[in-house]
Parts: sequence; structure tokens; C-alpha cells
Amino acid sequence: MFAPGFQSVHSDGARDRATEIQMIKNEKIGKCTVSDFKVTQVANLKKDSV
Repeated sequence: MFAPGFQSVHSDGARDRATEIQMIKNEKIGKCTVSDFKVTQVANLKKDSV
């Protein structure tokens, strides 16, 4: 599952949700381990706090 605002950055460039899904549709992914990753989120900032 990918969130609607999904973004990823790789050595070959950045991808949005639609591009990432299209890229992996035909991939055969086996068992894997994920480590050393970062999560980012869009924040709703008040105009006076910027």
C-alpha cells in the first residue's frame, strides 16, 4: 500500500505514487529486510510560524 502523497528518491531519480506502482507491477520481490531509511511528512504550518 502506498499513501496518496507517496514519494521516493533513489539513485536514478525521484518517483511519485503512480510512477512507483507502475515500476514495480511486474517485479518479483521475495523476502527482504529494510534498514536505515528515513520518513518524511508534509506539515501544515501556520502562516505566522514560518
